[in-house]
Amino acid sequence: MRLSAEPARDDALVREAAAREHDFTRAVAAADGAAMETSAKSLLAVSPTHTPAFRLLLDRANARSDWSAAVDLYASRAAAEPDPTEQASLWFELGRLQAERRNDPRAARAAWERALAADPSYAPALDSLAELTHSTGDLAAAAELYARLPANASRLPADVLMLRRAELAEALGDDAKALTLAQQSARLNPSRRDIYATCARLAGKLGDLEAAIRASRSALELVVPGDVQATTAARAELAELCRKAGDTIGAVYYFELVVAEEPHHPRSLEALAELYVERGNWGGAARALRTLAGLAGAPESRATLLYRLGELLLAQLGDLPGADDAFLRASDLDPTHVPTLRRLIDVYWRAGDVGALLDVAQDLARSGRLLEAATARPTLARTAIAAATSAAMHLADRVAQHLDFEAAPRLAAALTELVGRSGEPDLEEAAAAVLELARRGHVVGPEVISAARALPGKAGAEVARSLEKADE
Repeated sequence: MRLSAEPARDDALVREAAAREHDFTRAVAAADGAAMETSAKSLLAVSPTHTPAFRLLLDRANARSDWSAAVDLYASRAAAEPDPTEQASLWFELGRLQAERRNDPRAARAAWERALAADPSYAPALDSLAELTHSTGDLAAAAELYARLPANASRLPADVLMLRRAELAEALGDDAKALTLAQQSARLNPSRRDIYATCARLAGKLGDLEAAIRASRSALELVVPGDVQATTAARAELAELCRKAGDTIGAVYYFELVVAEEPHHPRSLEALAELYVERGNWGGAARALRTLAGLAGAPESRATLLYRLGELLLAQLGDLPGADDAFLRASDLDPTHVPTLRRLIDVYWRAGDVGALLDVAQDLARSGRLLEAATARPTLARTAIAAATSAAMHLADRVAQHLDFEAAPRLAAALTELVGRSGEPDLEEAAAAVLELARRGHVVGPEVISAARALPGKAGAEVARSLEKADE
């Protein structure tokens, strides 16, 4: 009975559908709005894929901004649609309605996912869902969707799409893939500076400094003429890359261009100070350090820079007055900087200011920093002589004992610095002080005399005579 009943039921449905379509057609012909809407709903109930009835009701819902009705229409039509591509189109339009009219990204995502379930290659759904997942932070989903999306089917230009893929790859930790994609983006649009900047940054992260430098140079070439800020930033970045790659000539070249345009660019001045030292350009390094010291805001930072300047002037340029001035200014800014305090002993020795020298030496001794390895042996010898001439014998004894077997040659060398010089101590007074240290068992007097005679020039001989005279 059931088998024989099915054809009769199908015939009845066909007749019912035909009758309802007749009613719908008559209402449309009569332009009877109410009858048209009623008959369209009736017709869709038995023939859900009837396009004219669907379109009429959808247009009415849109006109009334009845988005709930429109959602129901799309969902019912999509569920009944047998063609995968057409079904995907309906789900896509439903998603667009949810996103644009109802501001419901979750519902939009669900509709677009159903569109792709019906037709996995449906480009409008891929494009929209990729953009949605990207904007909502679902980066893994966005990366997968953008990878599936053909470049010619995206609303994004091809270079922008490729750069978007690169950004997602980087965010997901695949820097090598990100660099490849960014380089493809640059090839698609070689006039975009930001793409080359991205390539340079990614290549730098990967340690591919050659690729980073190429990209950075391309970015620099695309800076708009007259844009000083952008030019400076691009040159500074390129200089840093050259420096990392070991190209000191290129690094100096670009850093100097930055400073020529912006004389007070701290990062470039600091880099130049170090690079000039590496290359033996002591004058350039001194100029950079002077400028940096003038720019430094915090007293401690400025003091450190002045100390570095003093060391360079002293050790490389032989500029004792300049070095002494730098050390004194550094000490005024940061009186606790121990390396500067050590240098002040020598500064005050050269200035003949024994009182100031002893103040510094005693401060260092009290903090346990005077007899550390960082205090140079010549500085200790000067301290011992200054202390002995000022009856600060406890300090003089400690320093002389610390010099140990180096005491004789170091003390002799320090005494030669007093030859022909005014100020305290004078040579005769210092020679007597050294012999006092010898009487106290810290050094052998004849060894000091022999060490003085062995020194080159006339100063050694004069020191030896002064020691012999003081020993009479």
